[in-house]
Amino acid sequence: VDLKTMFNRGLIIHKLFELLPQISIKNRRKIAQDYLCRKIWNLSQSQQKQILEEVFSILEHPEFSSIFSTDALAEVPISGIINKDVISGRIDRLLITDTDIFIIDFKSNRKPPLSPQEVPDIYLKQLRIYRQLLSEVWPHRKMHTALLWTDNCQLMIMDNYL
Repeated sequence: VDLKTMFNRGLIIHKLFELLPQISIKNRRKIAQDYLCRKIWNLSQSQQKQILEEVFSILEHPEFSSIFSTDALAEVPISGIINKDVISGRIDRLLITDTDIFIIDFKSNRKPPLSPQEVPDIYLKQLRIYRQLLSEVWPHRKMHTALLWTDNCQLMIMDNYL
């Protein structure tokens, strides 16, 4: 698989996770199939099927229902200053309750790490930044961070590793 295909795959999965939770459950699969068929993506039938299965295994997983509920926010822009550096980013999924903040970042790597200790430093840094910026806005709420590995449908809680 070439780099462009891998990059597009990640973009497609992120976009489906952004859009599909807003669509009624009965229409989601059809909308997703139509999106994957677009000529711009240049996906084979098997690639379309694989992405569709990957996305729906996560969207329909009971453990992830709150992450993809209508209460959660998708693709949330965030910016702030840390150590005199201007920082900006985009949180894939954000759930805010009266007592807690849940920061979820999707990773569509084909070979996800087997444990939190194996997570690349760049992902840890990204979560640390998001957590720090949000804790300045909501200092009295408990911050939770997690990586959602799409390839193996695993939510990896990262709170103790940041």
